[in-house]
Order: sequence, then C-alpha cells, then structure tokens
Amino acid sequence: MRNSLLRLSLVLLACRAASTASAQEFFLASDWQNAPASSAALWAGGNASSEGPGTFNDAPSSGNGFFLLESAVGQITPQIAGYSGAAGDLALKATALVSQANTYRFTQAGLSTVTNPAPTWNLVFPGGFDPLHGIIYGANPANPNYSPLLLDQAEYALQALLRVDPANVSAAQSLVLLVEDRSLPQNWCGSEAMTYASESRLLGPGANLAELPAIQLARNYFQSSCAIFSQFLAHPWKAALIEGADPLLSASVTNQVAQILDDYLRNLAQYAQASLVCFQLSNLANFYNPTVQGQAPNQDLLGAIDQTQTEIQTLLLQASPFQSLPVYTSAQASLVKKLSA
Repeated sequence: MRNSLLRLSLVLLACRAASTASAQEFFLASDWQNAPASSAALWAGGNASSEGPGTFNDAPSSGNGFFLLESAVGQITPQIAGYSGAAGDLALKATALVSQANTYRFTQAGLSTVTNPAPTWNLVFPGGFDPLHGIIYGANPANPNYSPLLLDQAEYALQALLRVDPANVSAAQSLVLLVEDRSLPQNWCGSEAMTYASESRLLGPGANLAELPAIQLARNYFQSSCAIFSQFLAHPWKAALIEGADPLLSASVTNQVAQILDDYLRNLAQYAQASLVCFQLSNLANFYNPTVQGQAPNQDLLGAIDQTQTEIQTLLLQASPFQSLPVYTSAQASLVKKLSA
C-alpha cells in the first residue's frame, strides 16, 4: 500500500512539472496504469477487460496502447491527448456486440443485417424455456442464439462512449434499447411456457400434470422481464435519462422510452394474467369445501396471492411517472386484487 501511494505521488509530481498534454500522455502511457492485464490499475476494480474474464488485449485502443475501456482516467481525458478515435471505435464495438448477442433476431445478408420476423424466433440460451420438452435449458445448450453477457459488454462500451462524448444521442438511444434486448427473450420464454401449458391440457390423461408447472415457469419469466426495467430505473443516471432530467439527452430518447415502457407494461399485464391462472389452478388442486367441518383455506396460497398483489401495485407505481397506465395492464392487475379479496 505504501509503495502504491509513493508511486501515485511521483505521478502527481510529474504531472505538475510538465505541461497538461505531456502529463496526460505520461499517465496514459504508463504500463502500471494502463496495461490491459494489470490487476494494480489505479481506477477501482482494476483493469477489467471488455470481453470478460480471462481475455487479453481485446478492447479498442489507440496506436500507443491506450485501452480506453480499461481506464477511467482515459475516459475523462481530452481525446487529443490519448485516443482520438475512441467514440467511433466504441460505437462500432457496441453495435457488433448487440448483433452477436441477438442472433435469433438478426440474419446477416451480405453487408446488411436483416431483422427476422417474430414468428420465426426460436430462442436457445442457458435458463431459457425449451418449448419442445417443457423444461428449462441447462448451462450449456446446443446452438445458443442469445447471450446476456454480450449485452453486458455492449452496455459497458456504450457507457464508456457517453463518458467520452456525453451528448452522443445514438449511444443514449442504444443504451435505453438494451432494456428491450434483455426483456424480449424473457417475454418469449413466458409466452412459450403459457402455450405449452395450454397444449398440455389437450394432450390426454396425465398431460395436465405439466400445465401448472409450465404456468409457474411463465410467471417467473414475465416477472424477470419486468425486473429488467426496474433494474434500469435503479441506476440514478439511467433513471434521470428516461425520466426527462438529463438536459443533454432526455429529449432525444423519448421514442425509445415509449418503446421500453410499452414492453414493460405488457410484460406486467402478462405476469398478472399468468399469476391469476396459476392461483386459480392451485385453488382447484387444493379445493377448500367450506361446508365440510374442519377444512380451512390454503394459507400458503392466500399468502402468495397477497404478496403478488402488493408486488404488482409496486411495479405499477414504477411506471406512473411516465404516463397513464393502459387498460390492458390495469385490468389484469385488478383481477389479481379481486382474487385476493
């Protein structure tokens, strides 16, 4: 620790003695600060790589070896002193990562990218729903076509870009739309699980045993999809961006905000609907006959209904600063509330 402080003091003294540009170059060229695999970098967290654990020399960099993604100091240094092509390289990096993460949505046709129609989607990823067998994919499914880890890296690049260029509209719009990129697979899995539950009811004796588990899985997927929007709002700067409090960028992301808000409210409506069906089937499976002495309602079920009602009300409040709630969301939420009465 003492050695680290001494080295930092030497760097600061050198910066004071030199001109501003020379001091920046000195700092950026320092292997101690800027080596892509160094665990002793000055900025908090060390030199985390843009491509995940165990990789090396993979971030966009300048000719003198300045790795922007690995250097918080570099991100606030004037581009002329370090990495003049940072904004362009980071934008290309983010775009490529989003495409690689969502191969189920896009097909490369020559030099252009074509969006696949939604009915053709067949998502395969760890934790996703297998609609053929009605189960969850394991940790290493064959031919995965969606990667949330790559989306995390895309977000990392976009945030670095916005530190270099705080008024970059395209980066802000792409950052907001990452909410949709993350929530769509969860919504798809929930919808497929609900379809599987309906098919199970029609397949003959014994098949109905798969109906309730599939609906419970659907609830989990829709709940996870809603949580993605909540996690975005939990970040103060991101919340300010989409709530209109960022003077540079908020006015430029209104269309993207409307898009992810519509996704969120539809996910919430589907979560409420799946919860309602789940509770109704659970009630039938554990039927309480009030005319029989000694029987009592299922307390676990009543507790789950009350908890879900409170959760949905909280999730509705998260959307309230943006616009009035659409009918399809408030209607489903009111059904769950009535069920708990």
